[in-house]
Amino acid sequence: MEERDIKDRARHLMEQHPVAVFGTIDDQGFPHLRPMYTLEIGDDFTVYFATGRDLLKAKQIAANPKISLTWSAYSEDMARWSHAQIKGLATITDNEELRHRLWIDEFERYFPGGKDDPNYVILVVKPREMLFTDDHTYPPYEVGF
Repeated sequence: MEERDIKDRARHLMEQHPVAVFGTIDDQGFPHLRPMYTLEIGDDFTVYFATGRDLLKAKQIAANPKISLTWSAYSEDMARWSHAQIKGLATITDNEELRHRLWIDEFERYFPGGKDDPNYVILVVKPREMLFTDDHTYPPYEVGF
């Protein structure tokens, strides 16, 4: 399969199923996984999430920016499925333009100060590698960035 087709199929999965499993590395060297809502996927597959500046994941990223993201979708009978994984480097920014552009009103329950709440920050993930598989293809297709 052509790289453009792989990327298109992966992007479709990520956009249709925006809750990713976001993995950081804890202080004992173990993966720490949590679900996170994907806010945006750039043309270059840079992925954006919202988080709190004071949360554990922010501290883990500061200590080790290597992360892994996974999006999955399955049919009810498990006969069809898709899986995309991105390995990359995460940074945290309080860039005002990004914070305002990516704001969702539902965030107010976490950030009562709104778009300008000092605890509201954006996680930016720059991809290094993507693995994609669907309908039981194996091994996964690999795409580098």
